Amino acid sequence: MMVPVSRLKMGVSRPQAWIDKHPEHTEYQKFLLENIPKEGLHKALEIDRKFVVQVGNQRLEALRKLGWKFAPCDMKG
Repeated sequence: MMVPVSRLKMGVSRPQAWIDKHPEHTEYQKFLLENIPKEGLHKALEIDRKFVVQVGNQRLEALRKLGWKFAPCDMKG
């Protein structure tokens, strides 16, 4: 289903200290920002009934930065 990005909530977020220790997080975010406009989103975000992202927080972050209005989502549970 397509869900407005503005309705989606980030799941468990990582503290900045964790991100600083895991540069692959930043690299993956760059990869998403470069490739989503070219290829689209290959995998839907997994959300719960409260529209909290369970799987796909980095993809949601990228969609927000890219200005997407809707995101493909699979509701779990």
